[in-house]
Amino acid sequence: MLAGVGLTAACDATSTAEPLAEPVWLCRPGMANNPCNQDRFGSPQTSGQTFTVRRPQSHTRTDLDSTVLARDGSTTLAPLAAPDRPAVDCFYVYPTVDPLANPLDRTGNRPPKPTDIEVDTTLAQVGRLISDCRMFVPNYRQLPMTQVFGGNTGPLDFSLGAHDIEQAWDQYWAHDNIDPVTGRHRGVLLLGHSQGSYDLQTLIQQRIEGNQRMRSHLISAILLGADTIVPIGQDRGANDTEATFRSLPICTRSGSAAPVPTGCVVAFSTYRQSPGKLLPPSARFGRADRTHQVACVNPAALLSGAPASSTTPITAQMPTMAVTQHRTGRPFGTGFVRYPGALTARCTGGIDAEGTAHWLQIGGDTRLARPTTGSGLGLHMDDWQFAQDDLDALAVAQSKAWLATHTGPHM
Repeated sequence: MLAGVGLTAACDATSTAEPLAEPVWLCRPGMANNPCNQDRFGSPQTSGQTFTVRRPQSHTRTDLDSTVLARDGSTTLAPLAAPDRPAVDCFYVYPTVDPLANPLDRTGNRPPKPTDIEVDTTLAQVGRLISDCRMFVPNYRQLPMTQVFGGNTGPLDFSLGAHDIEQAWDQYWAHDNIDPVTGRHRGVLLLGHSQGSYDLQTLIQQRIEGNQRMRSHLISAILLGADTIVPIGQDRGANDTEATFRSLPICTRSGSAAPVPTGCVVAFSTYRQSPGKLLPPSARFGRADRTHQVACVNPAALLSGAPASSTTPITAQMPTMAVTQHRTGRPFGTGFVRYPGALTARCTGGIDAEGTAHWLQIGGDTRLARPTTGSGLGLHMDDWQFAQDDLDALAVAQSKAWLATHTGPHM
């Protein structure tokens, strides 16, 4: 749960919402006006072909090619390949994006409607994975920013959105996860951030952990910006009622010769703390009691087989919005700007009178990642962007590892 901001399972006392009549999708292969542009998977695409995605409300085009900014200031274009029958699926739940509460979304079963901010956030965080997996993105009735980040000290109730996500998952698993060619279930990556990660935690608890068939097809759960609690020194909770998961382990790897792990959880929250300082007690993420800790997985270290506590270079990938131009002083076109090796990351933490603190410490270029201030959120808004290349590469590596062991008849 959020440190100081709990997650409850009961419905919001002020909500009279009912289940949706049917799931609402932001991205789903085959749907009309799919902003992830995965309308069809027919004949093989030309190698290296690029493609565009569309924002359904404004109908503007967003090119997901990225500009690589080298240390010497030179740039090269890294095209985004068109999807060509991806062998696995991605089920992504976006973070808190609604700026204001909409009372109509908390009553009856009024469905949410896709908006540009949800599409833009999806493309910013997982858009470059569209080449590697079929992308499924449900819309859901979420708590707005004013409630999630408005200074609440009591429990936050994400259960309405979690129900919407479970409903979408049930439809996906029953109909979309069945491969149209083989008739077997496909491997799937769960991807989330912030409120989306908390909803995916609930989905795993309610639907996946106790279902062996679903578990066997879970490639990975990348759940950023949400505390995944484990007993100190352990990778799962077993019979621990305070742990987030009982049987699903945190991803670990013992050296580069060991296989890339699958069927596990990648989780972290980013901060840039001064040397020798733990997170403050007011930190929204990373804090737990003295017998538990918040899981931290360094995606770059997991890829290389290095210890999670080792300092590794990471490649940030920032959407080319005004904030990126402000940070670099340079204008770019649409898409992303990549900064190979400009930042570093390592999992770190400790214990004090308030409990434990564990997080992904970001170092390197302060124009991209400024020192953490006293807001309590750390670098939360850019959790995904700071190591996006490494996260994308990890998702691809885990998918290949899963496929290598699932070439025969699926369960």
